Amino acid sequence: MTKKEWLQFRIVGMQSMLTECKDDPITETQMNDCIESMKQELAAMPDDDSQVVIDGHIRELYGLPDEIRIIREPSVYLVGWQMVDDQEMDRFLDDHKTDWQTDTVVGAEELCETAGRLCYMSFANPRPGGNSAYLRHILEVGHGSVTEHAVWNFIITGISRSLSHELVRHRAGMSYSQLSQRYVDESVAEYVEPDCIANVPHLHRTWLSTTNDAHQAYISSLTT
Repeated sequence: MTKKEWLQFRIVGMQSMLTECKDDPITETQMNDCIESMKQELAAMPDDDSQVVIDGHIRELYGLPDEIRIIREPSVYLVGWQMVDDQEMDRFLDDHKTDWQTDTVVGAEELCETAGRLCYMSFANPRPGGNSAYLRHILEVGHGSVTEHAVWNFIITGISRSLSHELVRHRAGMSYSQLSQRYVDESVAEYVEPDCIANVPHLHRTWLSTTNDAHQAYISSLTT
């Protein structure tokens, strides 16, 4: 995110929050003043300044060390998915004197359909509508176990430990491998700042200050 994009994002966020300040004239005035100040800064910004990234702008404003990285958006990487061994599938069908071919090219979808057809040996009786109709019917009748054969592997970064704990708590059908806070040196650390804090100037300043203090305390504990 560039400095321009960040200012535009914060202006829109603060404008949306003004409706909550109607009963507090002082806060409303402060927020309007802040919005006007950011608009003026945005208007005065040269075109080539769009190349300045927000991370550098935050450090300039608040004096954060390079060891602290502020994250506001997650990143998701699809690193693994299933593939079907066509030769082994054909060998199984030949051994059981049957023939079948799905219309999907997605390995996970083919394996789920294979698992469902295996339960009833229905390879010779394809359902009209192909793989999509078959899997839709599987979900309608509640035969959910066959869908467990679909596996996708993601690496997710830029989320808070609070969010990851919610994912782990509701882990049915999921498996997790998570960064260890015991064995990984966090001298260079990433901190996730929620939008509800980033969009309110005084909360944003307090959060940055507290985060910096906590990080410096961590660094000090490692060297004591």
